[in-house]
Amino acid sequence: MISARGMYIHIGALIGTIMAGNVFTVIMPSQRALVAAVTEGTTPDPAWGAKAKLRSTHNTYIVLPLLFIMISSHYPMTYNHQHGWLVLVCLFIITAAARWYFVLRHTNRQNILIPIGVVIATLLLIYAMSDKNQAEPVDMSSAALVGKAEVETIITTHCVGCHSSKPTDAIFTVAPAGVMLNDYASMLRWMPAIKARVVDSHNMPLMNKTNMTQQERDTLGLWIAQSNQ
Repeated sequence: MISARGMYIHIGALIGTIMAGNVFTVIMPSQRALVAAVTEGTTPDPAWGAKAKLRSTHNTYIVLPLLFIMISSHYPMTYNHQHGWLVLVCLFIITAAARWYFVLRHTNRQNILIPIGVVIATLLLIYAMSDKNQAEPVDMSSAALVGKAEVETIITTHCVGCHSSKPTDAIFTVAPAGVMLNDYASMLRWMPAIKARVVDSHNMPLMNKTNMTQQERDTLGLWIAQSNQ
């Protein structure tokens, strides 16, 4: 089953392929045909220019959505949302509208209502994505104390492959962002980052490549809550 982040990556790959296809199969051949017609002194076929313009317009309006997908790993609240696909659709519309404003501006046809609409739409999307149900406070008195060994086992299993002085991960040969979790003291030091990236946003492990379970995330969250008492 494809992950939420994986869905974004697949859509981004599809968009990138479409953009490259537009360039290499329509835009560049049309330009070559027009240049050849001018060179040979013949009348250029206007259909070539029309096709190239249409595909260029397509690329113009999907470039910002593609750029967002490329950096979306920094915004897990989008793809981890229960309606992540709908969030992406809204972001497509918002970023395409922003691009539309600059296209008009380049032709001296500014429309101030477009950026105002983009800002309003963005704020509405943020509000719609926000969690309006306050979580029930954890009853610490009845919760079992999370032991040091349990925390070390979870973090060693899911995090130390990348975040260590000598990573064993196939991709990361140096600990990302300098975060090293080789020992319990380091785990305590990076506790705020663990809470933000593992417990709250589920942004780590990257694409959940080590298959961390929700129960393990909850255990780390309980450990952090107990440590902060």
